[in-house]
Amino acid sequence: MRLAFRLLSLSSLLLAASAWAQTPVDARAASVAALTEAKRLAAAGNAVEACAKYGESYSLDAQLEALLPLADCFEQSGKLASAYNAFRDAVEVAQRSGDARASAADARAQKLRPRLSYLTVEVLQGRRLPALAVERDGFRLGSSAWGVPMPIDAGQHVVTVTAYGYKPWQTTIDVRGEGAAPYIDVPLLEKLPEAPAATVAPPVVAEPVQSP
Repeated sequence: MRLAFRLLSLSSLLLAASAWAQTPVDARAASVAALTEAKRLAAAGNAVEACAKYGESYSLDAQLEALLPLADCFEQSGKLASAYNAFRDAVEVAQRSGDARASAADARAQKLRPRLSYLTVEVLQGRRLPALAVERDGFRLGSSAWGVPMPIDAGQHVVTVTAYGYKPWQTTIDVRGEGAAPYIDVPLLEKLPEAPAATVAPPVVAEPVQSP
């Protein structure tokens, strides 16, 4: 399991572009500044802005001080899959550093597990065209994820399927409540009509010019 977030919803919180442009020292300093601001916003009751700052801090430097409250943010906002994966990531971060908070993070994740909704995107063998690409909310789902139930947050999600030479296919699902199990059966894509062969005009032959 990667320590960086695998979650679709986190993308709106992270300022990844600026993070990559900084040196490790700069990134650490920026992470601390974002974390300090997150705590100030949380104390002032600005939960939404605080959560965004926690996400920014964690994107700059993977540390529990930002990750654990961010997981709380996800849970409180009903993003249970995001919260579950965040707590699982926190377990790994804590175990790598010998932090005692690993057990508490694991307990939080296990408590969320029965409440999760799972989305299954199935592509049957006969429909697996060459270079078939399946995306959920703009993120690529590799073939190893096809047919596998994966935790998903409540709300609307878009699944798009493309392949060169075929008409794209897209569907939107609305996941509601807890414990849902939506299933998407990807159809065989419709082949695009071949473009007609280009008509080549005959060469133009210039008339010889006669001398007077």
